[in-house]
Amino acid sequence: MWNIILYSSAPCHDKFDHANLPGRLVPRDQIDMSMIRGWLHKCEAEHGAACNTAYLGQDLLASGQLILVDVVDDCLTYSTPKTRYLTLSYVWGQVSQLRLLTSNTSRLFTPGGLSREPISTPKTIRDALQVVRQIGERYIWIDALCIIQDSAEDVQRQLPRMGSIYGESLATLIAVDGTNADEDLPGVRPFTRRPTLYHQWTDLGIDIAHRPTFRQTIERSRYNTRGWTFQERLLAKRCIFFSAGEVSFQCREQLWFESIWEDADSHSSTTSPDLVNVMTHWSLLPATDVDAQTLFNNYYIDLVQGFTEKTLGNPEDILSAFAGIVEHVTKTTKTTFFCGLCSPLTESLLWYHPTRAPSRREAGAPGQFPSWSWAGWKAPVRYD
Repeated sequence: MWNIILYSSAPCHDKFDHANLPGRLVPRDQIDMSMIRGWLHKCEAEHGAACNTAYLGQDLLASGQLILVDVVDDCLTYSTPKTRYLTLSYVWGQVSQLRLLTSNTSRLFTPGGLSREPISTPKTIRDALQVVRQIGERYIWIDALCIIQDSAEDVQRQLPRMGSIYGESLATLIAVDGTNADEDLPGVRPFTRRPTLYHQWTDLGIDIAHRPTFRQTIERSRYNTRGWTFQERLLAKRCIFFSAGEVSFQCREQLWFESIWEDADSHSSTTSPDLVNVMTHWSLLPATDVDAQTLFNNYYIDLVQGFTEKTLGNPEDILSAFAGIVEHVTKTTKTTFFCGLCSPLTESLLWYHPTRAPSRREAGAPGQFPSWSWAGWKAPVRYD
């Protein structure tokens, strides 16, 4: 599939009659943040319950125990039940980065505390804070800064609530092309875009530049290989993807691109072949009782098969990185899970490894990863 994109070194203005020209110039140097604000407003105002229904689990917000980054006061703060916030999904990698610890908690909760820390904030996080400011929001949840990393109690309290944290956020910013936390969100700061373009001369002597499709961009990224980011993207109501070529917006109703006018209906439909989700109908899982067999056939199989293809830096995180999905399914369907398996257990046990001899996941407490669960093995699984 060919995807054509036009780049401009000048600012992009909404002055053109695009009724018959759905393509839009993409500024080469920097993203027009008013476009992202427009996407969010259009989704909130026009998409109804599909994109605006409150998540079922609001315990962290209601309790005021959810730590957020305040981009105005440059510090950490606690949420209130009505706080609007965004989330960030990115690859940590092996770089040194500022983290919330028991030793720096009081400093980071002091206005201006983030900038005064001796360990600098990595580029991905710094750019995410700038996006939040420029689209007119104030708060964002970022795991490195909003979970006390050296507190086992805080980690264990928050990991099972990833469904609530990502599901309640206004939108999730996704660093598609990043291989670690110290890489730019392309286009947030000037001249940080490095699009990969391919050129082909037509018979008419026209040089056509094309880029990978949205699907190819996601599927080829390191981001797409990681176990933690699997559930983060899946649980979000809205995703804003930052890639080298352009910024894109996906909610439960639409998929919009920086290079295409969002009111060009033929390009923004959810039937677009580029609409990528692990399972599109997953995000519309009804908040009603679903019989166990339907849940297993329509949701669980795809979730487990997709998740077990991903990699984890720490093998012990296999169930923790799946916990947000378990939380969401449990609260919307009342289904129970045991070691990653859901009812009906007789069918959940019928997984197999299709490609290679797997190795056992030996880490963890005795019995934490039993051999009869897919979580007990380090390899992709399939169901027939």
